[in-house]
Amino acid sequence: MPVRSRALSSSVSVALALFAGPGEAQAPAARGEAPTPAGEAQAAQAAQAAQGEALAALPWGDVAPRVVGDAIEVAALGMPDERIGSWPARRQSARRRGLERARAHLVAWLDEQLAPASPRVAADVHAALRDAVQAHAVRALADGAAVVVARVELARLRAAWGEGAPW
Repeated sequence: MPVRSRALSSSVSVALALFAGPGEAQAPAARGEAPTPAGEAQAAQAAQAAQGEALAALPWGDVAPRVVGDAIEVAALGMPDERIGSWPARRQSARRRGLERARAHLVAWLDEQLAPASPRVAADVHAALRDAVQAHAVRALADGAAVVVARVELARLRAAWGEGAPW
């Protein structure tokens, strides 16, 4: 068996294991059988569909900060720097600008939340935000712009806030 087939069969078995519910059949490789081309194609389609669903869930523009599960998420549109000539560098500049705008939205939202807090607590929470905010997902747009979904874990902000955090 060529190396590529083994790698493909292992990724197919992983994909089938992820998508198989309780009581469903296991991947042929997991049962010790040779994978079939139809099974490999089905697993590839399932993985592609899952990736498409994840991409479809990404926003197309700015989204206000909101608590999602155990994190605060915000989306911001970043426009490319028109002075940059190369396409990959322009796209990277759009991602960077989108993340900067997302941070600015988070800071403004956090300032509203921190109004009743002491200045020391506010400084600690802002420092935690600066350290913890990360780009979670990016939707690249056709004109070179990018919508960046930034995320910060609530545990980091709660640790900086102490008792009585509003989230």
